[in-house]
Amino acid sequence: MKTIFYQCESDAARQAAETAGLLYLGRQRLNVMHIDDGPLSTAKAMEVLGAIRDESDYFRGWVQVSLEKKG
Repeated sequence: MKTIFYQCESDAARQAAETAGLLYLGRQRLNVMHIDDGPLSTAKAMEVLGAIRDESDYFRGWVQVSLEKKG
């Protein structure tokens, strides 16, 4: 299993939240995505993250961390 961390922000989402009186954390929020090991799962996750990046005004890269114990 892999965990992917990313941050993103959208001005449109910020404006909608403010209009609704909601708190919008944007880049202050750390998003997490868990995926299975393997090329197909990783490719699907990268596709989803690419779509999020394309829709965002700010996107900070992702880090993958293995949750498997060594030894």
